[in-house]
Amino acid sequence: MAHQAGPLRLKGQLGGLSFYHHRQYGYLVRQKGGPDKELVATSPQFARTRENAAEFSIAAAAGRLIRQAARSLSGLRGDSNVSQRLTGLLIRMGKTDLTSIRGMRNPAIVFNNSDSRALLQSFAFFAGRPLSGIYSGRITCDIAAGSIVLVNDTSGTPAPANEFFRAPKGATHVQIKAAIATLDFDKRRYHVFPAPSYTTYLENTLSPISFTCELTTADSGFRIGIVAIEFLQEKNGELYGLADGMSLGIVG
Repeated sequence: MAHQAGPLRLKGQLGGLSFYHHRQYGYLVRQKGGPDKELVATSPQFARTRENAAEFSIAAAAGRLIRQAARSLSGLRGDSNVSQRLTGLLIRMGKTDLTSIRGMRNPAIVFNNSDSRALLQSFAFFAGRPLSGIYSGRITCDIAAGSIVLVNDTSGTPAPANEFFRAPKGATHVQIKAAIATLDFDKRRYHVFPAPSYTTYLENTLSPISFTCELTTADSGFRIGIVAIEFLQEKNGELYGLADGMSLGIVG
């Protein structure tokens, strides 16, 4: 590893050398390496590389569509690695597509399979704050009927919301948003059907929370259920969002 010395702190490529900055080691330089771009694009030796790149592109486009749909519900983008994590999940789904040749395997082909659905429902847009870590009850979703329900088992005894929601310090309220999204991966279009949001004081008694999304029969495509949970703090009669009090996930 060669370090750059002197007042010139170069970044980029020059004369077969790559100049770059490393967070820990400062400004470094290395020889440009790796196979030629044309060789990768044409040589049989790199056929598997081309196949993997093609399937990555398919999964990345599908993931981008899902992220856009989820963001339109709540404005939440997820953590800094959400794009890579969702793309990786969709690549794993695509590998279960047994009808397409390598390089063309597509997560959309198996999107409605039970195993794929199980993978999707485990996905959290904030890795450290999955819905199951924020809400201790069950979340049911009927994507055909447009119904999403947060179920809490109180065994017949009324209980406040703060017994079911893991709220951060300072939170006074919880707000829940739910929607069914339709996805057209071929045309790269989505449509979100949100239900009215639900907000309650954390000390209020909590009953099952039902959301009904008004779907249109003309809107076709794959469907997913999305839920966003955000914690709020009341100050002087106004509610303010808490930066560490949010969760966003796929529920169906």
